[in-house]
Amino acid sequence: MLFESQEHSVKFEPTTPILSGTYFPTVIATYGGVNNVDRNLIRMGQSFGLSWFSIVRKIIIPGALPAILSGLESQLQLVLFC
Repeated sequence: MLFESQEHSVKFEPTTPILSGTYFPTVIATYGGVNNVDRNLIRMGQSFGLSWFSIVRKIIIPGALPAILSGLESQLQLVLFC
């Protein structure tokens, strides 16, 4: 047949609830880590004439890295032990 319709069924993957449940704690931990970077360090980078990308790369990411890693650790614990 030329106009054969094919129905697309939505398949439920068993990992979908686990991954969606672990996504938000990681995002919240990352947001909290970036938000807690000392503003004086950012102002210092601006006064030295660093670009936005350099400020993110040299100040914000190293300052937020402990919170990001703890969010990834909690995500890994939720994935492995659920």
